[in-house]
Amino acid sequence: MHFGKNVEEIIYDGVFDVENQNPFWSCKKLETITVSPGNKSFKADKQGALCLYDMSRIITVPANGNVREFTVPDSVTVIMDCFENCSRIKKIHFGKNVEKICVGVSDTESIIGFSGCTSLESISVSKDNKFFKSSDGILFSKDM
Repeated sequence: MHFGKNVEEIIYDGVFDVENQNPFWSCKKLETITVSPGNKSFKADKQGALCLYDMSRIITVPANGNVREFTVPDSVTVIMDCFENCSRIKKIHFGKNVEKICVGVSDTESIIGFSGCTSLESISVSKDNKFFKSSDGILFSKDM
């Protein structure tokens, strides 16, 4: 998928919603995302994830991408249900500023942030993160 220079919004189900829902959650064969230079709304990070331009939110990670270990950049504060169906990712590391994980809800189901991640072995969290921690590869709130 390629986002041109002038793409400003992603309309999902008739609504502009990059706050709570990954509009690409059912794109199980999505391998790559690119964004034209000069786009002032979105950018693709070096791992191929689609992010808001300021890198504060990850919108989606290609479900069928080549990344096996994904590091959430320290600039990211909100993770949407961006890892939905990422069956190739084995490890995810949360940066120090992740404070919220959003999950989407459709008319028929709740979309859990890591469902379909059939190869996911572990999640680790920066020791400086104030909201989450991990123990034995399992993600917990900071107070466990």
